Amino acid sequence: MNGNTTGPQAAIRIERDVRYGEGTIGFGTSQPGTRPLLMDVYLPAADAPVAGRPALVLSHGGAFHRGAKDHDEFEQGGSHNTPVHEYCERFAARGYACFSIGYRLVQEHPAPQAQPIKRNRQDIERDRIDFVRGLLGLPPATNAELLHGAEAAYADVADAFAFIRSQAARWGIDPARMAIGGFSAGGFASAYAVYAMGHSAAAVIGLSAGMDVQDAEHFVQAARGQPPVLLFSGQHDLPSIPPRVGALASAATRAGLGMRHYLVPGKPHFYDRESAVVLKASTLPGGEHCATVEAAMAQFLTEVLVRR
Repeated sequence: MNGNTTGPQAAIRIERDVRYGEGTIGFGTSQPGTRPLLMDVYLPAADAPVAGRPALVLSHGGAFHRGAKDHDEFEQGGSHNTPVHEYCERFAARGYACFSIGYRLVQEHPAPQAQPIKRNRQDIERDRIDFVRGLLGLPPATNAELLHGAEAAYADVADAFAFIRSQAARWGIDPARMAIGGFSAGGFASAYAVYAMGHSAAAVIGLSAGMDVQDAEHFVQAARGQPPVLLFSGQHDLPSIPPRVGALASAATRAGLGMRHYLVPGKPHFYDRESAVVLKASTLPGGEHCATVEAAMAQFLTEVLVRR
């Protein structure tokens, strides 16, 4: 389904429910099957240049249990995050081809991946996941279910990125100027798609997302020609988030990759695009004068995609 926006982002076009693949669900249940994997596409206005656009591929948050490509706004203590689809709208208005990716969730029981992705397969960060399962009225899950669900999300996001690259001409994209990222679970999936699974992005963005320490140390390597990364974490983020954001930041620094890590002062896990930021660490020049999350994203993407 195609459509045009109204309001502040009216100068963009939207293609909804574009199919990028198919995923298995119902593994280990009495009703195994498959379902289509869908994404929404946000493009600059029809009269904008269409040759060699940069692209931004974003995936939603939700602890691998909730959220969707067109809805992932959550609240904590009066603070809420900007949903991924809104970032897509705003960056499409800036001239990027943007994509909001839907992926399989844990409770759909996706099948295990043929090749394991995470190296540590025993220790699962499940405190937040158990909390969200409680909100959704779901019973406790086994570690295997959580692991299979997270890795299915990684694989789906990776497949979406590969599909978009293969269809670059369809949306006027320069395949060498494609960034990938997302919020929380979607940001983790994006980081793993690039650094662990080897997909060739030009940049990675993690909004309260990183990698497990063991995975970051193993997969992030200078010899692999990996891309720069932009990271954010809230001052009062979920306990499991800062160590994993820090792990990716440290691994990127050791590997000589471009890296910026911003702290969002006073904020929990959920912060919006207008939240103030402070540069915490960087191996890239500049960036210290960015005032907000969105401004930091815009400057980083301009540096690594537009001016290259």
